[in-house]
Amino acid sequence: MQARGLDPFLTLVMPRAFAFTLGGFALGMIFALVSLLMGFFVAHATGAINSSVWTFFFNVLTAMTTWDYLIIPLKFLLVGFFVGLGACVSGLTVSNNDTIATLMPRGFARGIMLIMVVNILFMLDF
Repeated sequence: MQARGLDPFLTLVMPRAFAFTLGGFALGMIFALVSLLMGFFVAHATGAINSSVWTFFFNVLTAMTTWDYLIIPLKFLLVGFFVGLGACVSGLTVSNNDTIATLMPRGFARGIMLIMVVNILFMLDF
């Protein structure tokens, strides 16, 4: 690829990282919606609230600030991007001595560390 003038990072890593970004955003939004629904069902089943699901969602949305509407999706996007980037870098740095037994823990640890770094950065300033 380099002989043809193609940058392997741009042609191999970035499309995958952007796919992880979209996947992270979609999964994060699904998780947020399911979490809110489960919170409503548990609170309704225990008698903590007596309102409808629409009133519950309205109360949640009105309790959020404008900043929350920006930060939550941005966090999902960044986590997806950095996990995708870490996974691709793990794949590109494989040596002849590596086996699946050494690659899986390394990739998993990188993914968890990148998620923690993004979460810590969001907690520091916001």
